[in-house]
Amino acid sequence: MLKVSKQILFLLAVLWSVFQPIYAKKNLVLIICSNNLPVYKIHQESARYYMHAFKEDFESYFLQIDENLEEEYRLVGDILWIKGKESIRPGILEKTIKGFKFFLDRKGEFDYVIRPSLSSFLVLPRLKSFLKNVPKTRFYGGNLVEHFDGGNLVEHFISGACFILSMDLMESMAMKEQYFLGRRDKLDDVVIGNFLVQELSIQPLHHPNYEFVKNRRPQKIASSLPKEVYHFRIKVEHHREGIEKVIHNDLLNIFYPTIMKEKKLKRKVFS
Repeated sequence: MLKVSKQILFLLAVLWSVFQPIYAKKNLVLIICSNNLPVYKIHQESARYYMHAFKEDFESYFLQIDENLEEEYRLVGDILWIKGKESIRPGILEKTIKGFKFFLDRKGEFDYVIRPSLSSFLVLPRLKSFLKNVPKTRFYGGNLVEHFDGGNLVEHFISGACFILSMDLMESMAMKEQYFLGRRDKLDDVVIGNFLVQELSIQPLHHPNYEFVKNRRPQKIASSLPKEVYHFRIKVEHHREGIEKVIHNDLLNIFYPTIMKEKKLKRKVFS
């Protein structure tokens, strides 16, 4: 009897390995993008080296404003062009909500939406592993930010550098777009956090990121980089183009060596 049970379990495992990929859902990555600063081109080029390399698990696009767009949206390659006016407030928030709305018809194809800023570097295999262990509904996670007043917590939200939502929450935000559009009173991540925490009673899950805010080469500290981190933020204080180009090169070679070898760009990525 025990032998038969093992055979059945083995058969079930084989069937699952064959058919599970057919039914497995992907994750949607929507990257906030603009051409306002030259350094943004470096970040965009870096993301393109890896963002399409794991298509079975992640479908990735940049969200970018085109003030001269006649229609509301235009999807061209990996850029979703959105009609509007480029700005930090309310531009980033409006890109996010309109991006959510555009993909709402395809919500059944994805488990989560990941919305990084352009200053983010994602390690997608690590992100995939992380997502295996979090809820598929009412999930809101990333690097937690807390605001205190007189020692009292007044609001908490996930940093807009990169946050993750389950698809039910993306749908809730898209359906309540009037709550978000035109908001200039607070930054996008604060408005989103207030909606999810206060309006929907969602408690955010903290997962730390790692920030490069100074001239510090990843290759020199590779062994000390946190093993569980999937999100690196790159935004130094001065001489951003030169320093951030080097940081991106290092991270690409550390976390995506196969991709870099295939492109024959082990040492230097950008000209």
